Amino acid sequence: MLRLSPAVGYAVRSFGGWRSRHWRQIAIDSWELAPAETRENPAPLCIAGQLDKARRIDHGWRVNNLRNLLSPTITHKATTAHLVQNVDLVGPALFSGRMHHRLSEQRPAIFDREPIERIASGVLASGYSGNVWFGHFIGDTCPMCLMASDVASARQAEVVSAPLITDTLGQRKRYIELQEINLRILSRAHFDEIVIVDPLGQNAYYRSKMDEFRRRIRKNISPLLGNHNVYLPRGAHGANRNPTNLAEIESVLRDYGFYFVEPERMTLDAFVALMLDAKLVVGLEGSQLAHMLSTARAGAILLTLQQPNVFDTPLKLWTESIGMRWGFLIGHPSANGYRIDPDELRRTLDLVV
Repeated sequence: MLRLSPAVGYAVRSFGGWRSRHWRQIAIDSWELAPAETRENPAPLCIAGQLDKARRIDHGWRVNNLRNLLSPTITHKATTAHLVQNVDLVGPALFSGRMHHRLSEQRPAIFDREPIERIASGVLASGYSGNVWFGHFIGDTCPMCLMASDVASARQAEVVSAPLITDTLGQRKRYIELQEINLRILSRAHFDEIVIVDPLGQNAYYRSKMDEFRRRIRKNISPLLGNHNVYLPRGAHGANRNPTNLAEIESVLRDYGFYFVEPERMTLDAFVALMLDAKLVVGLEGSQLAHMLSTARAGAILLTLQQPNVFDTPLKLWTESIGMRWGFLIGHPSANGYRIDPDELRRTLDLVV
């Protein structure tokens, strides 16, 4: 049966002057899964002059970069859960009255062609950032899946996810399978009630779920190497951030004995087996580096090679939240982009190898 999507009703109400409401505003119940906590903020690993370069970059909307770099402590917010009633899942979005919760950049369909699965109680294991950016899938969505499983067990509910819109390589789906969660990926459903978990506070509960995620990976895949150094190229599926002297940089890394591992050229299982228990991971700043969160050994180091005009720190928070270390090296502007100074790279590697 062809019918109009709930997205149309939401659009009509918005056009009529109704203001959208956040799911926290319409939740009939909210509770804390874990409290906020303040922890020491480790200094980044870098050579002299790099912190000053980072300060001079225009960080724009990345307002927390300098705090993440320089503050002696960071407060990580509480993990919370929110119960919302009478909710429709339409592809990559949730709707309930005046609430529209986007779970990807894809627009929901105008016409509602799919059969509606009716679910009494669900717990959502899906989020916008994890569907758009792979790094956030590893750092946010994977621990959220395990949190959702905890909540679902307590409420006798189902763990559910919206479609994995940007999973071209199938890596998101396989990571979910490796967690061995009873999770259903749905494209159309109506929930009498659904719990939405906010997993972004990197508190003790978050760390326990990341530790559990790492244990489940190792339960299913055995390491091929161990205590080794890995270079992760950026790959073709992300934006091109390669320096103009990439070949020179890769030559330096070969001199230091790095293994070059390209996740786009193999199955996720084969890639993870090569990554497991690495002690040092180096690569251009980007989502591909998040693989080390699930695979590198305890206490491993991540070194990010940063563009001179764009600086980001989510990987610092993710690595340090699970006891790893994070370092960086900023490139220099050049005629056709930027370059990484090979001598600065050698000096940085000598700090961490």
